Amino acid sequence: MNDLKCFSFLIIFSLFFGISNAQQDDFCSWNYLNIRLKLNPEWSVGFNEHYLRKENVSERWMNIHDLYTTHSIKSWLTQEFHLRSMQVQKLNDHIENRWLFYYALEGKFKWHGIQFNLRTRWQQLTFEDHWNDQFKGPYYYHRYKVSIQYPFNYHIKPSISCEIFNPLNRPDHLKIDQLRSSINLIYRFNQNLSVDTFYQLQQPLGRSLPKRYFILGIGFNLTL
Repeated sequence: MNDLKCFSFLIIFSLFFGISNAQQDDFCSWNYLNIRLKLNPEWSVGFNEHYLRKENVSERWMNIHDLYTTHSIKSWLTQEFHLRSMQVQKLNDHIENRWLFYYALEGKFKWHGIQFNLRTRWQQLTFEDHWNDQFKGPYYYHRYKVSIQYPFNYHIKPSISCEIFNPLNRPDHLKIDQLRSSINLIYRFNQNLSVDTFYQLQQPLGRSLPKRYFILGIGFNLTL
């Protein structure tokens, strides 16, 4: 019971962290389409496209293209491999290319009808291409995410989550340099189609004039 209270406090605290601090805020949108193909009961492959807008949804922020494979190790444990290409809008209409590879391991546990998802993720991020003079990286991160889900019924699944970012090779950053918290609502039409709506706060830490991002998103998930 004490562990449950600690998790709940961490999520609520990070969701509202920094409200009293002087910083910049931005309202953004995040839309995505995720298509997954089940190869067998254990393996699946997928592709998703993301489109984000910033500056109160008035400007393009980034496009994300993601290829992945998922493996169900146990009924309660899965692993994922992702390769992402991102185009980020910078100043003067410059587009910055980023490449991201990550591996994630997620466990699911139920207690009195409540589902707890514990996810750990190792990622490598590079900026621009290797042959470009602006190439930076690779930067390595270890991310930890906790989510709590309470299904109302087959169709409706609300949840809350909290994620922390731990940079592994960036000595100029804090040990935890970003917090993300969100409130999610998944509506499942059937076993092949669902819609995910969410409201997320992204909170950078340890930076001058940090900008908090308040993000309203909607995603469509199709399983073939």
